[in-house]
Amino acid sequence: MNKESILLKSRDLTRHQVIERCLLSKLTNREASEALNLSVRQIQNLKKESSSLDF
Repeated sequence: MNKESILLKSRDLTRHQVIERCLLSKLTNREASEALNLSVRQIQNLKKESSSLDF
């Protein structure tokens, strides 16, 4: 069986964790935007992209 690994930079891992918490309604878009220094609109776009990925 072939096992794949994904390596993330610290910044990417943090971004992923914040977006996941936002998708689970543990953070608001505003809180996520402040944590990542992004706009609320950018958070909304990241959430859309993240929810459309199939793993």
